[in-house]
Amino acid sequence: MLCKVLFKLCQPIYPQVIRLGEFLDVSLHRTDRELLVSCLTRGVSCSQTAMESIPTHREIDALAHFVETARELKGTAYFKEEHRSLSISRREGESDEQMRGKFPDMEIVRSAIVPFRRLWQEREPCNHRKVANILRRYVEEYRDFLEPLEFNDKTALAGQLFEWTRNSGMTPSQVIDLWLNTKHHHTGRDNRAGKYTRDDFERFNKQLGPVRNEFYFLYSLNEVGTWFFNLLICASRYLEILAAQGHKPSFDYCAPEDSRIERSTPGFSPEPDGAPRQRVWRLRRRFHYDGVNRFFEITELPDDRVATLLSKCETFDALTEACRFMFEHTDDFEARFQQDESVNFMTGCLDNNFTVARNRKCRRGFIARRPGAPFLIGEDFLPIVREQYSEFRNAFLKEHFE
Repeated sequence: MLCKVLFKLCQPIYPQVIRLGEFLDVSLHRTDRELLVSCLTRGVSCSQTAMESIPTHREIDALAHFVETARELKGTAYFKEEHRSLSISRREGESDEQMRGKFPDMEIVRSAIVPFRRLWQEREPCNHRKVANILRRYVEEYRDFLEPLEFNDKTALAGQLFEWTRNSGMTPSQVIDLWLNTKHHHTGRDNRAGKYTRDDFERFNKQLGPVRNEFYFLYSLNEVGTWFFNLLICASRYLEILAAQGHKPSFDYCAPEDSRIERSTPGFSPEPDGAPRQRVWRLRRRFHYDGVNRFFEITELPDDRVATLLSKCETFDALTEACRFMFEHTDDFEARFQQDESVNFMTGCLDNNFTVARNRKCRRGFIARRPGAPFLIGEDFLPIVREQYSEFRNAFLKEHFE
C-alpha cells in the first residue's frame, strides 16, 4: 500500500503551503497577495517622485517583452493549478531511490519551456534579472520589495526539500541549465556554448535516479516560475505608469490574436475555455474554491448541472433552494457525527488564505451526508461556502476566463 504523497505542489503563483510527510506544513515564499497589492498601491501614489529618470527605449521594450512572455508562460497548462500533476511517493519501507513520480505529460512541459527559456537565458533582453534591475533602478519602492521575492539558489526551497536535494551537488539553477542544455533545446555543450554535456546529465541521472532527477528539475521550474509571475505584476504596473506619461514600447505587447485565426488540433484540443462545462471543470480543481468544491462533491453535482445552476442562481442559498437541499445545524458537529450511524460521507472546509487575510480570522466548517435526511452541518460551513460560491460564480461568468 502506498504511503501518503511525500510532496504535493500547491498554488503556483502565490504558493502558500506544501506538505512534507503527513502533518508538517512549510511556508514557501513571502509572496502574500496582500503584500504585493499594498506595494503596488504605494507604487502608484509615489511613482511620479520615486522614478529617478525615464527608462531608455530599449529598457521599456525589455519590460514589454518580459510581460508578454511571462503572460504566455502563465497561460500554459503546466502552470495552471487544475492541470497540475507533480508529486513523488514511495511505499512504506522503501528507500528514496525507489521513489515513484506523477509528472505532467512531456508535451505540457515542453510548451512551458519555450517561454520559460526566454525569461531564463542571460543573453535575452527580457531575462528576469535584467528586468528586476530595471525596476529597481527606476522605481524606489521596488528596491527592497523585490529582494525577498527574487529566486535565489541559496534560499530556494527546491534545493532544500529533501536530504538528497541538499546533497546532490547541484543547485536548482544548475539543474535547470542541465536539462535545458542536454534534454530541451540543445544536445549538450559544444566548443561555442553550453554548460553541460550529455555525459553530465547521465551521471546526475544515475546519482539521483530518473524520478528524483526529473522531480528536482520540474519543481525548480515551478519555483522560478513563481518569481517570474510576481515580477510580472510589478513590470505590468510600471508599464501602465509609463504609458500614462507617454512612454510606450515600440510594439503592442497586449495585442490580442487576430480573430480570424482559429487554433485547434483534431483529437487533441480540449473544449475551449469559454465552454461552460470546461470552466466549471477547471474551477472545481482550484484550491481557492476548496470549500464550495467539497460541497459540489458531497452533493454529487456534475459539471453540466453546476454550470446551469451558476448561470441561474446568484447566491448559494438560491442554488440550495433550486436543488431542494436541506441542512440541519449542530453546535457540536464531532459528537453528532460520531453518534449518527447514517452518515456515509463527511468533509470539511477552511477559509481560503485571502479570506483569512480579509476577515482576520480562520473559520472551519463541516458537512456530512445522510441518506434520506438533511445534510448535517457545523457552525461555520455555510458562511464559508456562501463567500466562496460568490467568488466561484464571478470567476465562472467572467468574460475573459483565467
